[in-house]
Parts: sequence; C-alpha cells; structure tokens
Amino acid sequence: RGATVIPAPGKSIENGTIILRDGLIEAVGGAAIAVPEDARVWDVSGMTIYAGFIEPWAELAVADAEGGLARHWNSRVRPERFASNALAALSGDRVKALRGLGFTTAQLVPEAGLFRGASCLISLRDGASGDRLISKRVSQCAAFDHGGGGYPGSLMGSIALMRQVLLDARWQRDALAEYQKDPKGIERLEANESLAALRSVVDGKQRVLFRTRDELTYSRFMKVAAEFELRTGYLGNGYEYRAAAAIKAAAAPLVVPIAFPPAPAVEDPDAALGVSLAALEHWDFAPSNPAFLEKAGVPFSLTTARLADAKGQFYKNLRSSVKRGLSKEAALAALTSEPAKLVGAFGKLGSITKGKIANLVVADGDLFDGEKTKIHTVWIDGLPIEQEASRAVDLTGRWKVSISGIDGEQEWKISGGEKSLKIKFGDESFPAKVAGGRLLLAFPSAAAIGRDTDGVARLTAVITDPKKLDGSG
Repeated sequence: RGATVIPAPGKSIENGTIILRDGLIEAVGGAAIAVPEDARVWDVSGMTIYAGFIEPWAELAVADAEGGLARHWNSRVRPERFASNALAALSGDRVKALRGLGFTTAQLVPEAGLFRGASCLISLRDGASGDRLISKRVSQCAAFDHGGGGYPGSLMGSIALMRQVLLDARWQRDALAEYQKDPKGIERLEANESLAALRSVVDGKQRVLFRTRDELTYSRFMKVAAEFELRTGYLGNGYEYRAAAAIKAAAAPLVVPIAFPPAPAVEDPDAALGVSLAALEHWDFAPSNPAFLEKAGVPFSLTTARLADAKGQFYKNLRSSVKRGLSKEAALAALTSEPAKLVGAFGKLGSITKGKIANLVVADGDLFDGEKTKIHTVWIDGLPIEQEASRAVDLTGRWKVSISGIDGEQEWKISGGEKSLKIKFGDESFPAKVAGGRLLLAFPSAAAIGRDTDGVARLTAVITDPKKLDGSG
C-alpha cells in the first residue's frame, strides 16, 4: 500500500492499496480500502506499481520429437512441435533478465522453420516447468524461411512451399471428413502429424504468428492468409512506418521490436559515400516507429526480440520512442493489455483488476520517462521477487561513528556510488565498497584512533538497515 497504482493505461490511483490472496488480486483501490486482519502489509510508499509485463515473442530452440507418426518430408515444416516441450531448456539467466525488465509472463516461440510449431504461455516465476505453464498451445508460428542449403533456397520457393503445405492440410481435412462420413470405396488416409497439426489453422481456429523480415513481407503473407482465410498476427521488423496503412487494414495483432540501427559511419568521407539514403532515413525514423503506428491507429505489443542487449537497450530505446511521440498510455498497453489479448489471456493478465493473476511491477518512479527509474520488485503469482535495485542500499550522507575504546563520536561522510564509495573523516578520504550486504573499509589505523600508530585498520560493517551499520575490525 501507499504507492501510485496504475491499474490500466490512462488510469491512476494515488496512495493505492492492492490486496493479494492465493496468487490472485482480491481488491484494488485507494487508501480507504479495507485491509484484511490476516494480511501482511508491504509499505511501498513513493513507488509506482504497474501490471506485470508480458513478453509476446521469446524464441526458443525446439527439437523434433523422436518416433511418432509420419511427418512432413521437408524438415522446415514442423507444425507439430510444441515450445512447451523445450521449457526445461529455458535458462535461469534468461528468465532473470526478463524479470529484471519487469516481465512476469512470456510467450515462448519455436525459433526456426517455415511452420515452426505451437507457442506456449508461461509464468516467469521460479519452479518446476509444469507449475509455470499457463497455456500449452497458443499460436502456430511461421516465417518465409529459406536458404542455408536444401529446399526452399529462395523466397519464392518458401512462399510456394507454404501454400502447398496449407493446400495439403486442407485437402487432408476434407478427405478425412469424407472418409468418416462414408468410407466405402475410399482408401484410408495415412496419418501425418504435420498436416494434422495444421488442422486448427486451416479451420481458422488457431492464429498464425508470422515473423517478418521487412515491410514487403506483410503484403506477401497477407495474400497467403487471404487465400486460406487464416487468422494472423505478426512479429514486426522496425519498418512498419512504411506500411502502417496496410497493417491497419489487416486488423491483425502486431508485435513490434524496439531494436534500432546504430548510427551510420559517416565520419570518414570515403566511407560515408557507401551509406545509402535509405539507411540514413531508417536510422532517423526507427525510434519513431511505435509513435507512427499509434498515430495510424494500429494496436501493437512491444518485445525484446531482435535486441542484442536487452538489459542495456530495452528501456533506453523505449524512452527514446516516448520522446519521439509514443504516448505513455500506448507504451504501457503495448507491455500489458495488448500482449494479453494476443495470447488470449486478457481475462487473467494485462491489468491490475480483481480476479486476475497477481503479477505486478514495482518501480521507484515512472518507467517511461525517468532515466534513473529502477524496478525494485516484480510479483508473480502473488510472490515477490526482489530485483537488483531493491537490494541496493544508499549509504551516502553523514554518519555518527562510535569506536570501542575511544571516547566520543566521529563524523564520517560517505559519498559516491555503490561501486565508487568514499569515506571521509577528518581531512582524509579512503575508498570503500559494499559486498554481500556489508560495508568493507581499510585505512591507516592512525586516522581512526587519533594517535600515532602503525598498520592498517580493516573494518567490516553489516548493513542492518539504511540508517544503521554494525561492525567490527
């Protein structure tokens, strides 16, 4: 309680209170809300609380299952795969990195192939794979995958293969229906896992999430989607501002990466001649891509996909897009409600609402324009997980120090950051550091006890709270 609560984009509750019970949100409101007698109270005054963020596109290597029924002859066509089968391979470091950015759930997507397999939705809490799985089968994932040896070796070939696979899946569906209606005179079909896995796709029941390469990919896949009446969604590529009208007309969910190109190398006049006008324009327009989409009325989700260094680039690029015109409301929606709708889980996720899963992000300010704002805690399924900023302690300021055996108190002044602390007492300053929740300091002993002595004094102080240190040396 005590924080500014942002239950949904465009809404705010000052001095808010959120009541959690059994992993769900029981109530949310202002300071007047009744707190149950059995509740443990977390005072987060001065903080800002958002709904837990949802990563809509986290790619994961998924191996083919051994044995089983016949599959498609082309190894790039593996719609029968499930990302959930590779959940154990999701590294703990990757999960922690996503949590550090405020993500509490993620859609895992098979990373390779033409038809890649079914995505899944998971909680980013710790625990066994089965405990973290929210939905095993969300969307079928696809791309115009080609090259690298074998067929298809070209874009044209990948489009042709995709159309042929969909035609085969549709034919198998219809032929099987005829056989089941009246098998007389009809040879029983050979079972094929790949074509069977696409049954829900050609029936229009399962969405196809398509990974694009450039703005031209949209029109190419839209033609395939129209031919087979597919439900679609797209992972963008950063060039959406060039095709915003067509994307809006498609009325399909869109996942937008915020990976921006580096500044072109134009310092060298000769090298600058090799930089095209198109490259310069894209470098200039890329940070404005989300704002252009918002202005065009295109709903979208944001992802860490395509970022080389998500920890270092995600918020830097996100805030850059906000400065270029992306509203904070649209930015928050792109991390909460829009991806929740994409994965079919808006009834459970995407806002701080009674009855939804208790996934929260607790920050020390506005995440969308505060350059120094840090995430302190994420709550997943009602359980708090502290982040680096929450464990950091600000020791800067003036301290009263009592040393056993020496009359009176000394005044020490601590300054600098956590990795560059300095302690000054008297006219001298000495370096210090924090490690493992302790303040470590070494200095000439004469400086501390006020008389001539040889040697070095080493002090270790345990940080019991931000206003008290207990140590020995």
